[in-house]
Amino acid sequence: MNETLTKALIGTGLGFGSVAVVAPRALGRAYGIVGSGETDGLMRLYGTRTAALGALAATTESDDTRRSIVRAVAVVSAVDTVCAALMGLRGSTSGRTAVQTVLTTAAVTALCVFALKE
Repeated sequence: MNETLTKALIGTGLGFGSVAVVAPRALGRAYGIVGSGETDGLMRLYGTRTAALGALAATTESDDTRRSIVRAVAVVSAVDTVCAALMGLRGSTSGRTAVQTVLTTAAVTALCVFALKE
């Protein structure tokens, strides 16, 4: 695995996840989402998932376990990318929100793929 990219991925997960948990409305605003109690809860759920995966990858001593975590993040991010694109195409979210989410999640997916390369 590429250690530099893996560290970047871990930092991204911990940082993005922590912001989603601590300041969900601020993160939502960056994506064009008007915050409410409902969206705050969903952002926090996303944040705990993201931060937890980053923390697991950061603390495991096993390269095989870290590789498995990065694979899981790649799959989750790829599914998030498809879901965000479909939401944008169906008009269930704004174009801005859909594009920003697609770009963010696709970038994480790509980071995972490149991190997994030897």
